[in-house]
Amino acid sequence: MPRPSQPKSLSKREIEKAREALAACHVAVIRDGNGIPYLRGFHPGGGGRVVTEYDPAAAPARAHFLLRKAGHKNVTPAACRAALDDTAEEAQWGDDRAEVSVRVAERDGRLYLNLGRGRAVRVTAGGWEVLPANREVDFHSPDSAAPLPDPVRGGDPDELRDILGLDARDWVLALGWMLGCLKEHVEHYWLVAEGESDGGKSTLCELLASVVDPKGSEGLKLSPTPRGVFVAARLRWVLGFDDLNRLPPDAADTLKMIATGGSFSGPMHYKNAQEYSYRVNRPLYATWTGCILTDDALLRRAIPLWRPAFAPGRKRAKSALEARVRAARPRVLGGLLDLALCGLRTPESGEPRALDDGMPEAAEWACRCLRGAGRDPAEFLDALDRARDRARDRAARRAVGGSTGLLDGWRPRALPIAMCLAHSSPGGWTGRPGDFVAYFPEDLRAGIDNGTLGKYLAAHAEYLREFMVEFESAHSKEGAVWALRSLRPVDCSTPAPAAGGGTPEAATAA
Repeated sequence: MPRPSQPKSLSKREIEKAREALAACHVAVIRDGNGIPYLRGFHPGGGGRVVTEYDPAAAPARAHFLLRKAGHKNVTPAACRAALDDTAEEAQWGDDRAEVSVRVAERDGRLYLNLGRGRAVRVTAGGWEVLPANREVDFHSPDSAAPLPDPVRGGDPDELRDILGLDARDWVLALGWMLGCLKEHVEHYWLVAEGESDGGKSTLCELLASVVDPKGSEGLKLSPTPRGVFVAARLRWVLGFDDLNRLPPDAADTLKMIATGGSFSGPMHYKNAQEYSYRVNRPLYATWTGCILTDDALLRRAIPLWRPAFAPGRKRAKSALEARVRAARPRVLGGLLDLALCGLRTPESGEPRALDDGMPEAAEWACRCLRGAGRDPAEFLDALDRARDRARDRAARRAVGGSTGLLDGWRPRALPIAMCLAHSSPGGWTGRPGDFVAYFPEDLRAGIDNGTLGKYLAAHAEYLREFMVEFESAHSKEGAVWALRSLRPVDCSTPAPAAGGGTPEAATAA
């Protein structure tokens, strides 16, 4: 019986020859700053650099395929495997670390956008250009990524506004969020679409995100563990969560870390003495029915958009909107790149309010882009303040069991009255809930519950502080006592409102 053939041993010359071929084609195993291994290669069609996650079982076959495409047909698969294993060992134990990005990169003041298939766009202060064969930046191309078309010069991003049917305030907020999607090393706003069911929230967010990250923009289910959220963020640029019905505190903390840049670490499987760690910073969006932005720290990182239900006969098919956005994407993307170019040319926004925002880097970048393009950045900041105020009011109404729709009843008058009372005298105002209710018009007093009113004012305590008003509530044997104090450094000459129906109009004007 003949003995089975033994595998032929490789000579050092064969392995060295394979290593030279890999080096000539720039095929190698690299590790990023988190220690995650990748296989760096090139696209067979255009020659641009392509980076995929390193799989020890599949990487040698892919590397050998690339060598054959490059003309190195005399390298055997076994020699290629041995040479690639050597580079993997060197990457694991060496000190060199590569900077690997997903879809968007930022290097030395230059912005890069991965178009897929080895192509990219480079944006500098002097202009932007398409690189048919990108050899400057390592872009990880996961399976969830999809190619982008070449952008068209002279495009107008407002074309997307006409397709989506957004008003001026919502559009400038959406535009500010999309501009943040073109920058890697910056805080990213969290785009939050709240509203009634059947309002097109998911479609709106997906189409906005698809301009920069087409396939990765599809909404996900929120993972119950931080590790699941970070893994999803590592594999896509825009991280979206669809149809959330609640947001636990741990999940909210995780999303805040991802928006501003955070790290997650844990023990490696079967290796108790080693741990993995990776840092991500991603643009976010989320949709949910109703309102759930009850955390003010989260709200200060968000761009809230309220989407009411469509009127009968006004809703449009998602497939038709996707087709129109797909056709307009090259022009819209070109317009966004022009705005990003203006942002690189503009050293500062000139808006002090941008640095006071909960996301100062994101606000400053959006204002720089708008100012450089000749637009007024105050429109973005004003719209953002108004959207957040309305979100605070919806959250407060939800907390006290009220409606989350438009302002109605006594609620739009409560806060202006509280501000006037606090600033009416140096000592502010102190009294019982019934005394406060006396300042409302007579036709509204019967529908006011003192407990509900107290919860409403307490829920808006942070909002009142922005207007230099402090609200306190105490309980004694005689009942509840409310105190409204002015935090202004000097006394205000605002006259005390008179009880009765004349007060709300004066308070609202104040």
